[in-house]
Amino acid sequence: MDLPRLVRAGTPTEVSVLAVIASVLGLGCLATATFPMAQTTLRGVLVVLTLVNLTAALTLLLAGARVSPFFMHVAVVFLTTIIGVMVATAATERGLMMSALGFTWIGVYAAIFFPPVAARRYAALIVAALGISLLSARAPTAVLVWITISAMVWVGVAILTGYTTRLRAAAHTDGLTGLLNRTGFAEAAARIRPMAERRGEQLALAVIDLDDFKLVNDRGGHLAGDRLLVDLALVWSAALRPGDLLGRFGGDEFVLMVAGPTGDEADHLLARLAQAHPATWTAGAALCSAEEPLDDAIDRADARLYRAKESRRSARPPRSAHEHRELVAAKPA
Repeated sequence: MDLPRLVRAGTPTEVSVLAVIASVLGLGCLATATFPMAQTTLRGVLVVLTLVNLTAALTLLLAGARVSPFFMHVAVVFLTTIIGVMVATAATERGLMMSALGFTWIGVYAAIFFPPVAARRYAALIVAALGISLLSARAPTAVLVWITISAMVWVGVAILTGYTTRLRAAAHTDGLTGLLNRTGFAEAAARIRPMAERRGEQLALAVIDLDDFKLVNDRGGHLAGDRLLVDLALVWSAALRPGDLLGRFGGDEFVLMVAGPTGDEADHLLARLAQAHPATWTAGAALCSAEEPLDDAIDRADARLYRAKESRRSARPPRSAHEHRELVAAKPA
């Protein structure tokens, strides 16, 4: 089995890592069965555990991207149970400790790949499973083992969940404005698009580009440009409804996605954004179906934005701030 090839073929990281954990557990059981630490080692049980772990690893890798989030939770609970059996059936104190360390791998995995609430629940499950397996262990043990490994799991989960939460936030939000970045916007859109389809709502997407943003930077410096972007993010976010998405894709480009029964919600919301701040901008909007790739919908809205920009350049300059803020986005269609 070529593990790197399977991973390159599209196996998600969380699936491949769990498969590696199961493989290591299986190979550890196989090594102990082949070279037992004591005459009382239950070699037959270890052979069964080897087959179970390796089968679980192979199943995860072959399923790849088809593994559902629910099945991932099932797999983690299953491996936690297997580790508990390994601890309970260990013939020596050394084997018991080595097996019990497998619980820390599950805790680290949960902290990295699951939300903080789920990770803490798994930490509680691990502590309970460890206690039960130690109570029924064949090898001599002490309560200090339970306390030590439980503390390792809780501290590891607490540190890693805080760290991964910050990493996820950094990966999904724009560092300057706090709005969604391209990655965060795409993931949020992937969640709301099926919901809008089930409710029979239209989804409209608008691309917004600030007018003469380069002049702001030239006259006031980049700090002035940054302040303008931050101000716009604050007032525009306040104008949004629950469920509306607003992201910054870089520079002075913003992207908005709204859902509603008529498809005109983008026009109404863009009008509110125009009234919320005196900065001038141009927008292009388009309806997007639940099946259409997000990038395609953004490209269509961006094409309308470009045409609106060209139309503005060929027209006379606006005579008032109100004219300059006039919504020039094409209606969603």
